[in-house]
Amino acid sequence: MRGRFLAWLVAATCAIALAVTFSGCTTILGSFDVAPAGTASGAACDAGSQCGTGFCSDGVCCEATCDGVCEACNVPGSVGKCAPIPDGENPANECPTIPLPPDGEKDAGSFDLDAGDAGDDAGDAGEADAGVTFPPPDAGIATNDGQCGGVCNGQRACRFPGKDRTCGSTFCTTPTEQGRAACDGAGHCVVGSEECAAYSCSDGSPGCKQSCTGEADCASTHFCDALSSTCKPKLGNGSACTSVAQCQDSHCVGGVCCNDACTGFPGASCTVPGNVGQCRCDACPSGTCQLFYIDRDGDGYGDRNATVQNGNAKPGCVDAPPAGYVADNTDCYDDANAVAKSVNPGQTAFFSTPYAGPSGTSYDYNCDGSLAKETGEFPGGTCGFCGGAAFSCSQKSTCSTAGLNAGLGCGLGRGDTPCTGQFCLVLRCTTTGKDYSFRETVDCGLSRTATYCGSCAAAGGTATGFSTQARTQRCR
Repeated sequence: MRGRFLAWLVAATCAIALAVTFSGCTTILGSFDVAPAGTASGAACDAGSQCGTGFCSDGVCCEATCDGVCEACNVPGSVGKCAPIPDGENPANECPTIPLPPDGEKDAGSFDLDAGDAGDDAGDAGEADAGVTFPPPDAGIATNDGQCGGVCNGQRACRFPGKDRTCGSTFCTTPTEQGRAACDGAGHCVVGSEECAAYSCSDGSPGCKQSCTGEADCASTHFCDALSSTCKPKLGNGSACTSVAQCQDSHCVGGVCCNDACTGFPGASCTVPGNVGQCRCDACPSGTCQLFYIDRDGDGYGDRNATVQNGNAKPGCVDAPPAGYVADNTDCYDDANAVAKSVNPGQTAFFSTPYAGPSGTSYDYNCDGSLAKETGEFPGGTCGFCGGAAFSCSQKSTCSTAGLNAGLGCGLGRGDTPCTGQFCLVLRCTTTGKDYSFRETVDCGLSRTATYCGSCAAAGGTATGFSTQARTQRCR
C-alpha cells in the first residue's frame, strides 16, 4: 500500500512540475528531465533547445532543419513539418534577381525572343554581347533586373519570369521587328529582338503596334480591318473584298480577290462560276488569263511601260505567252539593240560608260533606281587593319590573323566609310574585300589612282605589298 502511495506522489509531483514548466523532476526515486511546453513539433520556439526534435525553424519546432530553398516549417496545414513553399509565394525572398556583368556588357547582350523559351538562352547571355544586330535607340536601352525576380514553384525550387515579362525599353529595330528588354527565365533582364507578327514597328513608335488605323500599321502579310482596328491576315483568291489591300495578290476585282488585275483586255472577269478568283478573258476562255509584255531585246524582261493601249502588252493564258512577250514587265530599257540587252533587273556586272535610253543617259544597268560603284571609296582613309570594341571602330597597324588584308576603311559591314571611331552596327570593323580602293570620291567612268594596302604574313605582323594602280570607277 505504501509503494502505491509513493508512485502516486511521484506522478502528482511531476504533473505539477509540468504544469509550471519546470525543466526537470527530482524525487526520492531519482531525478529525470521534464520536457518544456514547446516540445511538440509545431509549437512556437526561439531556439532548438526548446524543441523535443532539437530543431527550431521558421519560429516553430520542426521535424528537421528545413533550411533548403523554398521550404519552410510554418506552411499552413503543415506546421511542424518541413514542406515546400506553395507555388507563386516567396515569403523569405529566396528567389532574387541575378544581375549579369556590368551594364556595358549586359545591354549589348542579345537573345532571340522568337526562338523558344528565353530561359534556354540564360547560360549564353554573357557570351551573346557581340551578337546584337540592331542599333539601340538614341535614348539608349534601359533594363531593370528587379522586374525579373522569381517565386517558389511548389517543388523546393525557384521559378523566374520568362520573355513574356518586359523589364525595360521596347523600341523599333526594323519595320517588322522590335527590340525589347525582357526576362530570360533565369533572373536576368537582357535585350533581344522579336518579329512583330501582324503589326508593324514604325519609326517613332516604342515597339510593335497593338492596333491599326491604316495599312502602314500592319505587316505586309496583313491588312487593317477598319471595324475592329486590328491587323488581319490578307485574303486568298476568291474571297470577298472591298480593297486591294485585303488581298494576298493585291487584286480586288468585281468584289473578290483575284490572281490578276484582270483589266485591259476583252471579256475580262474574276467571277466566272467555277473559277471565282481566277482571271478569265476571251483570249483564254478555259484557263487563267494574264497580260504579257513585249521583250524587244530578248533578255527575259518585258518593257515596264508596255500596256494594251499602246500595243505593247497582250493577253493570253498563264504559262503560254504570245511569241516575243514575257510575263515580267520590269525592264527599264527594252529595245532591239545590244546595249538594251545589258540593261535589266538581273544585271550584276559593272560598266565604265553610261547608256542612252528612253529616259536619258544613265548608269542604272540593273534598273534598281540607284547608283552602285564597283570600287570602294574612302576619302581621307589610311591603311590599317580593322578592330575595336563593340559599337565603335578603330584601326590597328598589326593584324590579328595571318593573311588578313589591310584596308582604307571599315564599318557598317560594307566598308564604305573611313575607320575613325564611328558607330558600327555590326560591332566590328571590316575591310571592303576589294584589293584596291580610292582615297577620294570618283565619278562613274573616271580613272583615278587606287590603293592596295597589302596583307600580313603572320598574326601580329604589319602589312606588306602596298601598291597603287590607275583604275576606272565602273558603276551599275
